[in-house]
Amino acid sequence: MLEQLPLALRGGANIQRLFAGLAGELTSAEQGLVYLLRARWYRLARGWSRAEGEIDGKVATELGMLAGLFGVEPLPGEASAGFRRRLRGEIELHREGLTTASAILQLAAAVYLPEDSPRIFWVGETAVAEFTAKGARGPEPVRLELIDNPRGPARAEATLGPAGRLEARNTGLDPAKPEIHITAHEALVLPQVVHLESDLRVLYVGALGAGEQLVLRHRQPPLRDGRRADAPVLVYNPVTFNEPEARFRFARKLRGRVLQAGARFSVFEAGANLPPLPVGESHWEYKPIAPATLLKYLSFWSERSRIPTPTVAKASDSPIDLELRWEESRAACFELRAPAFVPKHLRGDLSSLARGLQRAIDYGRAAGVQGLLTIALPTMQETLALHDELASTIDIAMTERVEAHDEITRGGSLHLHEQISADDPRFYASGPFGARRFDAALFGSARARGGGVEEDAVDNDEEVAPDEEDSHHDG
Repeated sequence: MLEQLPLALRGGANIQRLFAGLAGELTSAEQGLVYLLRARWYRLARGWSRAEGEIDGKVATELGMLAGLFGVEPLPGEASAGFRRRLRGEIELHREGLTTASAILQLAAAVYLPEDSPRIFWVGETAVAEFTAKGARGPEPVRLELIDNPRGPARAEATLGPAGRLEARNTGLDPAKPEIHITAHEALVLPQVVHLESDLRVLYVGALGAGEQLVLRHRQPPLRDGRRADAPVLVYNPVTFNEPEARFRFARKLRGRVLQAGARFSVFEAGANLPPLPVGESHWEYKPIAPATLLKYLSFWSERSRIPTPTVAKASDSPIDLELRWEESRAACFELRAPAFVPKHLRGDLSSLARGLQRAIDYGRAAGVQGLLTIALPTMQETLALHDELASTIDIAMTERVEAHDEITRGGSLHLHEQISADDPRFYASGPFGARRFDAALFGSARARGGGVEEDAVDNDEEVAPDEEDSHHDG
């Protein structure tokens, strides 16, 4: 090899410098490979030494820049080891998919910097994640809930006169039971609204003063200015079965003879069974009824005395404020419910927690799906403990000692005599018992009336002593 080198490099010092230069190039190449792996693999990427360092300084490190490719940023107070675990979990979520309930719960749990992996399970239709996070007073359990298609309040309102209509739109996924709120502008009696799609009428058999509000609830007593009202609520449809157009028919005569009296209902309930609010549009009409007409119409009703005494013969024409309230399930929507527990690294800043959870929701949700965040504020927990330290010990002793003695003396034998003889031989049977057991005795057939036995009972297991008197059973 030395013969192949130039003469200037054949000396000892020169050849040493040559091989040192070659080794330096190999060392530089190895170091460059290390830098490449650190920049491309989260386990080898250089992180930060202080968990309380600035966020910008953490982002500028190799680990922070690698995580930035996936949209993951270090959190305040997060150490390098914990950030590596979180980064690995989010990379796995990208591989499995971000739009599942499990993925969104894991993204939300990462905001709390949990000490262990969250335990995810289902309770009915609700996905739940439970884990432990550090708080200001030490580790505390945290529970997150994810609800698909949550239910939210909806309403429709208008000021209506007689025959006025209100349009309500149910944008949920299923029918809903509404609450009907009626506010009277003037004093009125017998307010009534009609659901046009089902042709059902909802009638409050009572009166309202000026400015009073009436609330009709499904299968619950009505409320009048927030207080329970005793007046009944009728839900009915006055269309007869055989004649759909025959309404308010009180009597029907044929050749002077009354065939039908009163009214026949296709629907009549006195339990405030309000008609459902269907999905889509529905219309409600304010249609008061005259008290005199109602008295004739409900002549058959057993609670007719509860109808208020009419002061006018015609229906009220004063306007009302009609409002419908209901809860509908929101389509293409989910809700994340989190406790108002602020982890230690956020230093009590609830707004930072809300922003972190909202970012997790926006990052994990699918396009076109709305994500809602609900933070439950802490409530006071009161415990009532009852203790009774009073104890009573009662010791009762008898002043007189009573002893009972009973002696059984040996007396004579007891003899039983049959005094009623059987007259019908068909019901007569006798047999020797002797020393046999009662359930092992075999009867012979007796033909004489005096109780004699013509055929002895046969028993191979037990013999009768010859000197023992046979007893007979007459039946």
